[in-house]
Amino acid sequence: MPNILELKNIHQTYKNEEGVNRPVLDDVDFMLQEGTCRAILGMSGCGKTTLCRIMAGIEKPSGGLVRYKGEKIDWKSISRNKIQMVFQNSLDAVPGYMTSYEILKEPLKNFFKCSKEEIWSKIVEMLKAVGLSEEYTGLYPRQLSGGELQRICILRALMAEPEILILDESLSGLDIFTENKLLNYLSDIKVKKHLSIIFISHSIESAYYIADGITVMDKGRIIEEIDDISLFSELCHPFTSRLMHGLPISASATQDYNFYLERFKKGDTRLVAVKPGHRIELEIEYILITVGFRNHPYYLRSGWLC
Repeated sequence: MPNILELKNIHQTYKNEEGVNRPVLDDVDFMLQEGTCRAILGMSGCGKTTLCRIMAGIEKPSGGLVRYKGEKIDWKSISRNKIQMVFQNSLDAVPGYMTSYEILKEPLKNFFKCSKEEIWSKIVEMLKAVGLSEEYTGLYPRQLSGGELQRICILRALMAEPEILILDESLSGLDIFTENKLLNYLSDIKVKKHLSIIFISHSIESAYYIADGITVMDKGRIIEEIDDISLFSELCHPFTSRLMHGLPISASATQDYNFYLERFKKGDTRLVAVKPGHRIELEIEYILITVGFRNHPYYLRSGWLC
């Protein structure tokens, strides 16, 4: 299948409080095949949301190239309904003074010529598809639960009939029943509409369920990816293992990580009081790979031989 979206050598920097540029994305290459779902996994702050904001045209990269259907993207000429993004915080994403009907009506009015009857019929049909009744059309955002409002936000994006749908942790925090219902609905829509989806999440399980391929990010870089979900078992980077096992990164672990990283960069590869099962063990494996010490005894003992 052809690539509908390509990003080459993407860099992004933000200024910190001292006015110094801080790198957020570092030489990222990314491809999305038409009609497929690509999951992007990573810890908070790894750069995945920034990457997707660049994909959606919300931000311009500091460097690099974005191609849409093989052509350098021109945000002035491309129709804004082609790429839609749904954010995690649904309450901030919609006007509080508008009813669900008014929220869902907007894309139909902006991008298509529809009669009032057609608009009403379309909205009611879409609401029922995600388990919401006609009565929800008259409710305001604060009258809805988090799961109900997030469904409204996803439907608003789909009303625009996009070719690419970006879900930025849009299912995070939902109960399992609602999440499963939305995953099933999105999977069906992907096939029926030949929709291309970018699915950002912390959840390995959700990514495995909906995605055709997976990209893993850390510290502004892509560290591992598979293009076929059948190769899921081949994901083997220590950082990915940490995500799979839900291992938290405490403040002390982060300090240890930075300590060893700086030490290794200077050529000092001694490991102080690190034993199998130590809380920093996965971080040590990750650092050894990051700085290239593949022959270190710890690396060989760890059995990470990918």
